[in-house]
Amino acid sequence: SERELLIARAREHLRDEAKPLQLSAKLIDDAQVFDAQYNGKGGAVVRFRQYADGIEVFYRSLNVLLARDNRPVAVSGYFATDYNPNSLGAAGFALSAPQAIAAAWGNLGGTLDASLLSLKQTKGVWQLFSMPTPAGNYRFEREPRVKKVWYPRAGALEPAYFVELFMQNKNRGGLLAHAFVVSAGNGRILHRQNLKADAAWTYRVFADPASSILEPNDNPLGDGYTPFPGELSTSKLPRIGVATSLV
Repeated sequence: SERELLIARAREHLRDEAKPLQLSAKLIDDAQVFDAQYNGKGGAVVRFRQYADGIEVFYRSLNVLLARDNRPVAVSGYFATDYNPNSLGAAGFALSAPQAIAAAWGNLGGTLDASLLSLKQTKGVWQLFSMPTPAGNYRFEREPRVKKVWYPRAGALEPAYFVELFMQNKNRGGLLAHAFVVSAGNGRILHRQNLKADAAWTYRVFADPASSILEPNDNPLGDGYTPFPGELSTSKLPRIGVATSLV
């Protein structure tokens, strides 16, 4: 297929540039593609994530830009290369995924007993856990999910868990949403990212300007057609659109 050809050409280019990129043949073979497509009438981009022993290396990726004729143009990003591949087998995951969730929960100011968490389902590399009622001021907003990752540091790949937590204050409400990388060796927080973002934008929408909450119209013709005002379902009525409101 077109996509397979793109991926093959991009991987071939990585092999051609292996020395300046400090890539071994295994690093290139183990890399997994998460996007490969043409951009409109322009070139194509093939995006690789680094994997080692079947586990993703956190925040390490390479992007190959190809011209329309599949000629390689540029490479961006980088892989972790300063580690001993033979040491990965000895780097076990001493802590469990529930323990990693509990550590992340504690970093947000809550208290959680890891034994209360039970595995609900597995989706690909992700594990989704139950939502117990923990002590303290916070409760789960949705099921926590976890996946194993390697965290590059100091010339090694540290076993870790990538944890996503959505929680609410029991009294004040409000959403806390964070992603963590938690060490699978000692539970340290290696990375924390706020998953919430605020942006001020104004949109033009079909809504009732007289309503304090700008209640949405049933359709672009307004609310006067619900229920249908005609005597028969086949009645012909003028179709006049309503004005939009700025929100």
